[in-house]
Amino acid sequence: MSSKTGNVRLFQGCILGKEFSGHDSRGHRVMGLVESGALGTSVPVDHKFLWKIPTEWTLEQAATVPVCYATVSTIGATGTPN
Repeated sequence: MSSKTGNVRLFQGCILGKEFSGHDSRGHRVMGLVESGALGTSVPVDHKFLWKIPTEWTLEQAATVPVCYATVSTIGATGTPN
């Protein structure tokens, strides 16, 4: 890795994580999707990609759902390859 690339990486925000679960500002348990950076204690969200977590799910279980849901929704909307 060049020093130029290394310097850019030092100032780059977290790029890991697309799905998350946690609590919103009102204390509701929520799960959602972000472009990147969900590996953190706080993430900015688009409310179109934010869902309430069913009471019987843990936060850990909920964190696995959004990307699967998005995949299935995309396949349903576009069809599957032949």
